[in-house]
Parts: sequence; C-alpha cells; structure tokens
Amino acid sequence: MTSPVDVFIKKLLPPIILVFFAFGTFIMSSNTLQNRIAVIVTCLIGSLFFHAIFLLGELPPISYLTLADKMMIAIYTVFVGAGATILMHQRNIDKCEFASCEYTLKNQIRLDKKMLAITVSVMLIVSVVLLSI
Repeated sequence: MTSPVDVFIKKLLPPIILVFFAFGTFIMSSNTLQNRIAVIVTCLIGSLFFHAIFLLGELPPISYLTLADKMMIAIYTVFVGAGATILMHQRNIDKCEFASCEYTLKNQIRLDKKMLAITVSVMLIVSVVLLSI
C-alpha cells in the first residue's frame, strides 16, 4: 500500500512546482516577454509530459476523468491565463508603438494583477466544477 506522503511527492508535487513557476511569470518584468514565454512553454511541456507519460501511463485506457485528469485540467488553466497575459502585453506594446503612446510599468503591473486574480478565480471555478462531476 502506498502512503499518502509518497502519493503527494510522486504525483502532486511536480505539477504544483510547475504551476508556481507559471504564477511566477506574473511578477516577471513585461519588458522581457521572451523570458515569460520561455517559462510558460517549458512548464506547459513539462506538465503535458508528466500528465501523458507518468499519470496516464499507469492506468489502462478509460472513458472518464480521473482525479489526476481533473487536477491537470485545472493546472492547464493557469498556463492559459499566463499565456493570455503575455498576449495582452504584446498587444498593448504594439498598439503604443503605432499610436505614439507609452505603455508604462504602472499599466503593466495593473494588467498583471488583474490577470493573476482572473487566472486564480478561473482555476478555482474549474476545480470546483470538475470535482463536482
């Protein structure tokens, strides 16, 4: 029988660490969007491989969502939120280039705070909905 500590360390801790790195992109500077993109893509690829190979590799093909699948879907919403934030920053930077306006650090931080709150809210809503299924 596997102990709960072993299950936590082997199955839950790796995706949680990747999500913390994804949340870390919200506090990174918006002047270097390439670094944010690199962190998000790396974490997303790591999560996909962890989900596909480690979590799904231990189960036979089944037609319903397991608790691990539900957890990973909630985790993927964090990557979507962080990616959407990067796209919004890039759109605002491009808009200001053509309109001769200034996309200030204050505006960047405001957008990051809003998107962080939205991302956490969506992740919690998705988690609650999936766990109720």
